[in-house]
Amino acid sequence: MLTGCPEGACTLGAMVTQVVSAPATLVALAAIALGFALWWWRDALAWLSRPLAPLARFAQDGLGFEWLNRQIIAGTNESATALRVTQTGQPGPCTTSSCAGSSDSRP
Repeated sequence: MLTGCPEGACTLGAMVTQVVSAPATLVALAAIALGFALWWWRDALAWLSRPLAPLARFAQDGLGFEWLNRQIIAGTNESATALRVTQTGQPGPCTTSSCAGSSDSRP
């Protein structure tokens, strides 16, 4: 609820004034203005991007998360290969009542 307004009695002008003058709105507007200014002068500021090129390549390569993903996949595959010997390929015993009426030939 907006402060300074009686219940349900705020005018549109009062609401707009309160929203626009709120600190969070001012911070957001400043960030938008800064982004617009940097975009407008992007050609003049191109020299700033050259030292950051390695960081840009690192970001384009997934910030190292792709390497981490590959390591997790490799570990999972190795674990599956190691556990493969525990699989007999035979179904286990039917212990639920849902198996009783089925054509399952398990004991």
